[in-house]
Amino acid sequence: MAAVMIGGWLARVLVRKYRIMLVESVLLMMTGVLAMFLPLMSSFMLYLLVFMVVVAMGLQNAFGKLFAKETHGPTTMMTDNVTQAALDLGNLVRTGFKEPAAMQRLRNVSILIGGFLLGCLMGAIMARYLGLTSIIGPGVAICICYLMREALPRKQLV
Repeated sequence: MAAVMIGGWLARVLVRKYRIMLVESVLLMMTGVLAMFLPLMSSFMLYLLVFMVVVAMGLQNAFGKLFAKETHGPTTMMTDNVTQAALDLGNLVRTGFKEPAAMQRLRNVSILIGGFLLGCLMGAIMARYLGLTSIIGPGVAICICYLMREALPRKQLV
């Protein structure tokens, strides 16, 4: 809860509100690098690193809630996304795929579900071979997304 509250505060005080993504990515990358170089022998170190990942997840939850209308949808509620996809697919089947709004929602949520499934698969493989160091991957991916968004001309950023 504290990380979500911090995310909300950051979105308010930062000039560029999407900078939450940058903070999240730095936390994840830092955790991965620390896991690589620090001995995880002590349970304190392991808990500290896992706590850093949980804080980053809290920032992602805050971002998803604050900017849900500016994205394809929430990235943190897969059950809701799958439910919406099933409802839209059912409506499309009943109407002969003639409902444009349902078709657009299904496209959007399919991107989220596909990305989620790919991320799960990649995360499982990376964690198997790299352990907690694998958290660097999502950190880099989020950083790239943030930098790509920042590179857009200001008039495209509504």
